[in-house]
Amino acid sequence: MLAMGCLASGESLSEGGFDAKYINEKSHLWPFDNAGKVLNVDTVGKKFDFLKNTVYDKEILNKVIGRAWNVVHWTKDTTFIQKDMVHDFSKLEGEVIVKFFVGNADEVEKMSKGVAFISNKATVYASAKTVEGIEVGEQEVVGLFKADGLQSGIIMMGDKPVQVKTSWKLPRITIFKDVHAGVLKGGHWSARIGGKSVGDRFIATGIELTSIASPTENDDPKLPRLLVIGDSISMNYGKAAKEALRGVVNYHRNEGNSYSSNYGAQYVKYWLGDYKKKGQQWDVIHFNHGLHDLKQSGPDVPYAMSLENYKMYLHLIIKELQKSGAKLIWTSTTPVPNDKGGPHGRQKGAELAFNRAAKEVISKYPDIMINDLCGVVHGSEVFDNFRKGSDVHYYNADERKVLGDAVAEVVKKALQVKK
Repeated sequence: MLAMGCLASGESLSEGGFDAKYINEKSHLWPFDNAGKVLNVDTVGKKFDFLKNTVYDKEILNKVIGRAWNVVHWTKDTTFIQKDMVHDFSKLEGEVIVKFFVGNADEVEKMSKGVAFISNKATVYASAKTVEGIEVGEQEVVGLFKADGLQSGIIMMGDKPVQVKTSWKLPRITIFKDVHAGVLKGGHWSARIGGKSVGDRFIATGIELTSIASPTENDDPKLPRLLVIGDSISMNYGKAAKEALRGVVNYHRNEGNSYSSNYGAQYVKYWLGDYKKKGQQWDVIHFNHGLHDLKQSGPDVPYAMSLENYKMYLHLIIKELQKSGAKLIWTSTTPVPNDKGGPHGRQKGAELAFNRAAKEVISKYPDIMINDLCGVVHGSEVFDNFRKGSDVHYYNADERKVLGDAVAEVVKKALQVKK
């Protein structure tokens, strides 16, 4: 078994600069709590560049304590494990050790009695020889397993064979297998790393690898590259914007949700990636943070992010984006139509204060273009039904097309300016 921890790194790329105290300290930020990207692998020198989130001090909010880029070294003693997420057992050959998790109380009882049961998820230890060291709990069982179908098989519980099958149309099945460092040159990887500082180097003791797509896999090399940084609103209009920009740009978006401005400041380098490498440059970047910053459970409750801190984080984000050389487009935060309470609530019109704050920041950077999506929503009758509710999202196809077309229009203008 491989123990993993959070990796935070040095500001400049160097042999040292890696603060090992963050190795076993997970970030509170979902979903990249302790993962990073493996870049520029040097198998002769046994090292690679590692790109993760920037970590800021919790008290001094603009003080970097764990930086995004690092050099990670490995030795002959470093353990490499590949993690694959699959939907069935078709890749399993013969008998393997599997841990099954059971979430349903009735199925837990069946499992405890050693009769056929249904599992919520399975973890396959493809290289393990024994079950020693694999932890189990009351809702988990581990044993030698042989598949007899795509989603079913027989697990040995002691000396007793028990039928088990996975639930859901797309079961959660994870396969862990031992691999050699040579696989690093054969694809693109994200990683979770455990290790320690030795002199001026960080030496990995264990590396868990997950295969990821090439950053240029679906690109047309003849077209410029667009990066959209945004929250779920950018997911809402994404398909329409991408369609409107077909044949104009290679459309890319940050992984997951951009969330609030402090999250953006921490992940902006991660989202930018290795943009200095040929073919991975950004020509235009369209970005926004706001709807997660302005959350309020009630009208007299402070915003999730104070306006002053919001402005500070926007400055930090912009300074990183500018380094890419891309033409930048700030988009205004779209409306909160009506009040909604609760821990994730928002209050009607809160976007106005945050858009004023953002405008104050953007005014310091005259080269940044503005896409007023807030104004688009306020000015179109297509959003009349949206204005009756309290949900900030856009589910209607017509709404999404209006927003997507507005994004496409300003991106096309930015490309003309950049020329």
